[in-house]
Amino acid sequence: PKAAPLLFGHRGSPPMDAAALQDLLLRIGQLAYDLPEVAALELNPVLALPHGVAVLSVTASCTPPVARGDGPARRLADPWNTDRHE
Repeated sequence: PKAAPLLFGHRGSPPMDAAALQDLLLRIGQLAYDLPEVAALELNPVLALPHGVAVLSVTASCTPPVARGDGPARRLADPWNTDRHE
């Protein structure tokens, strides 16, 4: 994204807490998995800060849950985890 340089310290600004932003995204994915009745979720704006993130407004839409066909619970992979061995 165009704003990516701002996350990692641009022109002397402090880097933002990328781990907190990653955690927010993983939690949203887990929310979508755990609550299939959440049809849409809008977080606007999301502020990345040097120490954490702030979500200033959230709007959610719910519908009756759709039957899942993917069997037992899946595990979300953490693409930034460098400790995994494949």
